[in-house]
Amino acid sequence: VLAHAKQRPVATVALAFIGTLCKENCLTVLGVCAALEVLPLFTRYLAAQALVWAAQDAAAIEAGHGNHAAKPTLAGEELKTGRAVDWKPSSLRWGRILWFAIAVIGFMVIRLALHQGAPMYEWTALENQIALEPDWWRRVVSYAHTHARYAALLVWPEPLAFDHGLDAIQVLSSASLMSVVAYSVVGVVVGWAAYRADEPVLKCVVAATVPFVPASNILFPIGTTLAERLLYVPSIGFCLFLGVLFARALGHVRRRLSTQ
Repeated sequence: VLAHAKQRPVATVALAFIGTLCKENCLTVLGVCAALEVLPLFTRYLAAQALVWAAQDAAAIEAGHGNHAAKPTLAGEELKTGRAVDWKPSSLRWGRILWFAIAVIGFMVIRLALHQGAPMYEWTALENQIALEPDWWRRVVSYAHTHARYAALLVWPEPLAFDHGLDAIQVLSSASLMSVVAYSVVGVVVGWAAYRADEPVLKCVVAATVPFVPASNILFPIGTTLAERLLYVPSIGFCLFLGVLFARALGHVRRRLSTQ
């Protein structure tokens, strides 16, 4: 464990580079780190907005009862509750975010320089037949189905294969029930966590989704439609999410038993 906080981002980048030499999606860890730096600002901003809304509701209630007292301000509410919400980023936090961004860009520049002049391989139907589908809607629903398959493998990792090639994933013409359910569950979890400003759950969501985006075929097609190896890093966020749920359930049970 590094004693000084300023040493940790440097060590994080170094370890991420070493891991990327083994598997390229390890570089997405730096994206997770940058997102985790931004996330507390988002949750604190939501908390600040909640105080503003509470103050506005209180003013509306007072106005409805004919009380013409001064409208409560955010500062006043903070003094009453004892919770001062500071959501503005510090220079140190901005420095860490900038450092992670420079590290990712620098690594990509070095990688492209080493491969300069090398012919780019064009994906065929053997690797990613969905990318060759001319109809954009069929591509969207087919990729959405693969995302649901990834989610199902996190919950129940069976069957497993090192790669799913040609015809392992069919090109669909309409959204599958599995994809609708998967996206609905994720949307409910993210929406509820954002509404509650639940930072631990949102951190798990960030750790699971940020590393998955480059492998999801959303931004650009990759050389496979489905491969369990692409879940190495995203599965960390899912496991942390299960840990958070287990810890909260265990705490709830203990409180119930202590009151009996």
